[in-house]
Amino acid sequence: MGDLYLNVLPLSVATGEDTVVGRVWERDDELDDELRERPERGQAFHHYSFYQQTFMWAARGGSIPYDCVDRGAEAKLGGLPAAVVAFAARQAAVEALVWKGFEAYGGSLRQPARLSRRKVNLAIGAVKNLPAGVGAYAAIAVHGFALHGDIAKPGPVALVVDQWVEHVLDVSLVQLAASGIDLVGARVRWRHAPGCGCDRAATVGDAGRFLDGDPAGDVNIRDRGGEQATVPAGCLAVHANGMMMARYLAGLNGRGERDISEALHQATAKFAKTGKRWENLEQTAKRFGDLTLFPGATATLQQPLLVPPAPKPSEGGPVALPSLPDANLNFQYGAPKLAENAARGLGKHGPYDEGQSRSDVLKAVIVAPQDFEAEAKKLRRILTQGLQRFVGLKDRYRLRDFDADIQLFPDPTRGGYQNAVSTAAKSGVDIVFFVTKHEFRYARRGENPYLAAKAVLAAAGIASQAITVETLNQPDNSLQWSSDSVGLAAYTKVGNIPYVLHDPAGGRELVLGVARADIYDYAKGARRQRFGASVAVRQDGDFLFAGSTTPVDEDEDYETHLSNRLAEQIERFSSEQSGEPDRAVVYLFKRTGKRELAAIKRAIGKRDIKFALLHINRDSPLWLVERDGKRVSAPPRGTTVALSERDRLLVTGDPGKPSGSHPLRLTLDYNSTYDDMDRLVAQAYGFTKTTYRGFLQSNEPSPILFARLLVQKVEQLIPYGFSPATAAGPLGDNPWFT
Repeated sequence: MGDLYLNVLPLSVATGEDTVVGRVWERDDELDDELRERPERGQAFHHYSFYQQTFMWAARGGSIPYDCVDRGAEAKLGGLPAAVVAFAARQAAVEALVWKGFEAYGGSLRQPARLSRRKVNLAIGAVKNLPAGVGAYAAIAVHGFALHGDIAKPGPVALVVDQWVEHVLDVSLVQLAASGIDLVGARVRWRHAPGCGCDRAATVGDAGRFLDGDPAGDVNIRDRGGEQATVPAGCLAVHANGMMMARYLAGLNGRGERDISEALHQATAKFAKTGKRWENLEQTAKRFGDLTLFPGATATLQQPLLVPPAPKPSEGGPVALPSLPDANLNFQYGAPKLAENAARGLGKHGPYDEGQSRSDVLKAVIVAPQDFEAEAKKLRRILTQGLQRFVGLKDRYRLRDFDADIQLFPDPTRGGYQNAVSTAAKSGVDIVFFVTKHEFRYARRGENPYLAAKAVLAAAGIASQAITVETLNQPDNSLQWSSDSVGLAAYTKVGNIPYVLHDPAGGRELVLGVARADIYDYAKGARRQRFGASVAVRQDGDFLFAGSTTPVDEDEDYETHLSNRLAEQIERFSSEQSGEPDRAVVYLFKRTGKRELAAIKRAIGKRDIKFALLHINRDSPLWLVERDGKRVSAPPRGTTVALSERDRLLVTGDPGKPSGSHPLRLTLDYNSTYDDMDRLVAQAYGFTKTTYRGFLQSNEPSPILFARLLVQKVEQLIPYGFSPATAAGPLGDNPWFT
């Protein structure tokens, strides 16, 4: 095994600790709000509020406002919290890159700042004769990072430098709407024309989300703070993605969206390779030169951080912990039968719930348009008779009986699918399989036949599994693997348990995954609403139940609904598992805050239940590589790095894939009353094997993956008449959303 490195560039500060760099005063929320609104903020001065103090210093070429020059006391470099220095380092890096021709956009105090120079258009390799303003470019993000655990104390800092592919559609909103791109809810950014005279002409970066209005005139947007504004559409551009680009380009040159989408993916994939990214990182680090953190205080960037090995976390910076071993899975209740590999364990031992109460006589129906009759018959033959290594549902899961009928319909549209699956749902079946096409994913909002069918079946409380004709037309050597995965998902969606995580020391534990989504109520003028979703599993990953809140308009309502949902799940656990849990572990999609803490405390009430609030971050800008001489590669699964006692990086991705070097970041809230971080991280790693979407290990632990899939699926189904409250209804005990 080689050495581990992080994409973290430590700063060497060349200035004495007694250097006066700005002002500091006791935090005043009213003054903070006023300073944030000043147009010269970020250009003439920087201000950062941390805990009970506010710090201010002059920006490059600027000065502190006259009314703040004598406010508070002098701030000396050596007395600044690491969090403040880290933020200053990020701002200094942004300023340095802007001076070198990069364009800065997006980012917040806690999020990376994003920059792009748009020099080499990667999309040229996929689409010839690209129109002006359209492309895919290498972009970078910079973020301040405190190398020691306690960011409230002075300490060394570094820059995190990340890279990704930026899709650009610098074309008018009118053109995008004409090409069939649904703008409602799209993220937009400022794109003022030269000489623009609008009242926001000096504003750059993220503008918020498109609500409604005339793309040829004025439109309504909602900014990150939740405020609504009416602005000229000509001053906006979308934050594009690959699917948007494919749709826009397809409307111009007649090529299919799928063809363009795949070509764009191929053209940009090489940029994501681990070795190429590391080479780019080393080149980028040389661009910065000396950074002016504060007036009179400079720093230089050192080489990427080598992560030393250590037997346990320390306060001396990131350390590599012993790699986690692969978790064992259990295939029998009571007297465990174990295997590391899910597919082989299932073949050897049979499903976990065999001999228990389960659905072992299954009746299915396969719904398909008449044009897909051959594929529907092929699917029935595979499910009932098997294909190569997949022996069919009955034998694979040791069912007493399984059968599937075929129902064909003439109209492969949204309405046709809805009518067909509605009829199937009334025929007394346990699960509906329906055959779709890959191109349905490119349908406009409200016209996707797959989502329309899914909404009908979810509302009816019938498990469903879609499969595309493209999948069914694969060669048998590939199709056998897809068929096995389809069978696994189907077996689980009807409420059965194929295997669980072997966790003999787990105790009585309820694990909750929590996610949230912003939605848009089109019937009420595209007003933003929020809803939350949560799922519950046992400490061994056995799926228990799921639910979602109804849409709410205020964060306080969201907190109340979330608390109620968590309390219901604790009550159900206590009832169905014959007693209260000893502890509740909550996986959260975001940084833990006051609302989530208040919700879990209210849900627990006076019960003697310990809790852990664990932020599972799959979008952290941190990534790890392993270097052995000149070879740079992604580290193996299970690689673990401690950033501090309560903050870990965990590699869960496939080292052979471009994303393999991107670890999960697991951060435990300081208010948690259960804090065995070693067990929490090992448990999360084990849960990557219990997602039931396929036999391959996933990148995310099942509780947070389930919560995210639930919230995404409900959000997708809302335009098809599905209510979030329905997700907590008849299908709440099954992972129908996977």
